[in-house]
Amino acid sequence: MRTCLWLLAAVLLLCGAARAQAPDGDALIARMDRIHTTAQDQYFEYDLVTEEAGKQPRGLSFAVTLNSKKWRHVQFLAPGDVKGMRVLTLDTSRIWLWLPAFKKVRKMASHAKATSFMGTAMSSEDGSVVTYGDLYAGRLVGEDAESWKVEGTRREGADISYARMLFELRKDIGLPSALHYFNDQGVEVKTELRQSYDCRDGLCNSRVFVITDHQRGLKTTMVRRTWRYNQGVEDAYFSVRALQRG
Repeated sequence: MRTCLWLLAAVLLLCGAARAQAPDGDALIARMDRIHTTAQDQYFEYDLVTEEAGKQPRGLSFAVTLNSKKWRHVQFLAPGDVKGMRVLTLDTSRIWLWLPAFKKVRKMASHAKATSFMGTAMSSEDGSVVTYGDLYAGRLVGEDAESWKVEGTRREGADISYARMLFELRKDIGLPSALHYFNDQGVEVKTELRQSYDCRDGLCNSRVFVITDHQRGLKTTMVRRTWRYNQGVEDAYFSVRALQRG
């Protein structure tokens, strides 16, 4: 009997230690955010194709530059009707567009941020988010040998349309293999898969993104063809004046 009691006590202690060592959801999101913003600056070029039932696939190419302050500058490269269009994003509420046909900069209206951008499965709001900890409170809801599942609940006052997110974070690199987006009614409205990661100099990025908009019936596959980093891009590049100059 005494031996059984000792064994039971040891098991309880081990279980308690395991629970104590389980990572916190907020900490996992914060780790992901740090990894996303480790580089001083990064430059990418992507080709993407959007599929919609009953329609011909639509292609786009664009370049994006971002920095550790979470600012983004996007320039569309193709096709011809959007070539030269540029987007500057400083946060989810400060997004400007340069429209070459009008030679004007326009600030994006808040009601337009959550709509389909350029006919893709992504919205302008999706493209404005670099880090998530300031928008969502995290809670670990599951794990397996390869990943953690973290539920993110929208923080009070956060300027984001999705009420909840589910992050599937890879344990080896701390970055997501999938993101699930839910509306105020708890319905999953969008799914984003991040595939084919490669790592250089301590930086890791996905080469393939597959975004599905379940409400609009859109699927966008985005493939990275160029990646450069730490090129010394100055903060002045991320300004309305620079957006006008191109």
